[in-house]
Amino acid sequence: PMEPTGGNPAALVAALRDGTFPRRSWDHRAHLVACWSIHREHHGPDPLTGPLAEPFADPGGDPSAGPLAEVVDVVRVLISAYNLRTAPAGSPAGCHETVTRYFVEAVGRVGAHSIDEVVDHPWCHVDAPARHWSRGLLWSDAARSRWVDPDLAPLPWVGGVDDHLSGPVAEPRAQPPDPIHR
Repeated sequence: PMEPTGGNPAALVAALRDGTFPRRSWDHRAHLVACWSIHREHHGPDPLTGPLAEPFADPGGDPSAGPLAEVVDVVRVLISAYNLRTAPAGSPAGCHETVTRYFVEAVGRVGAHSIDEVVDHPWCHVDAPARHWSRGLLWSDAARSRWVDPDLAPLPWVGGVDDHLSGPVAEPRAQPPDPIHR
């Protein structure tokens, strides 16, 4: 589908900030576009150089330390504010902390020069977190409200592990096509 902002990532973020981005278009790709654009706002247009070599002081650890901490905070506030303004009555407001942090770090670690590189990267696929967290843990109140460590497999960028092509996700997805952004 045609992006309501004409494919301009900065315009998408601006529309999210002012609440004019159409809710029907707030899908996984839009989340990734917003995240990528915010990374670029904070770290410049070349993601392959600069502070993203070690985005958190403890990769896979404390999200309050390191260069990505500010991006996590900005994305969290943006998603929470947008969802509060536009979500249907009865929908959860805020954002899913573990999923948000996972994708902020994945987008930063991919080091993409274009949004298509981000969207196409296996770490950024909508079901990528299911490779690392069991369904029960990922959709728990604890994971929604704070970072929880993966219980199935380490993150692909932790400890030199690069498992983005390691096979099927741990559990079949018995959720809507875009389970993270319902």
